[in-house]
Amino acid sequence: MKKTLKLSVLVIAFFASFNLFAIESNPTDPVKKENRTNAKNIFGERNDKVYVVLDNPELNTVYIEVRDAIDRLVYKETFKNQDAIKKAFDFTKAYTGLYHITVYNGNNTFYKSIEI
Repeated sequence: MKKTLKLSVLVIAFFASFNLFAIESNPTDPVKKENRTNAKNIFGERNDKVYVVLDNPELNTVYIEVRDAIDRLVYKETFKNQDAIKKAFDFTKAYTGLYHITVYNGNNTFYKSIEI
């Protein structure tokens, strides 16, 4: 009986975690999940800090968002009519886990993951 209960709890936990990772962001979000590019040249990292530097000569609207491992929105900012985007993220006091930074400039989507 105990073995069956433990197995049932394990199976339920597995499917619950699988469903959490399958959640997509709101379809109306400007940050799109397809056509992502992992561009190391716009990201810098040092001591649990991530820096974003993006040239934007076309003055596109730029969206930056940070999500945690289960796709919860932690941070979001929109930049309009700026020719250069510079942003620093300090994860030194963040909860342990995996975070995803996504930058969308209208033409490309760049992302970086960081584990704390």
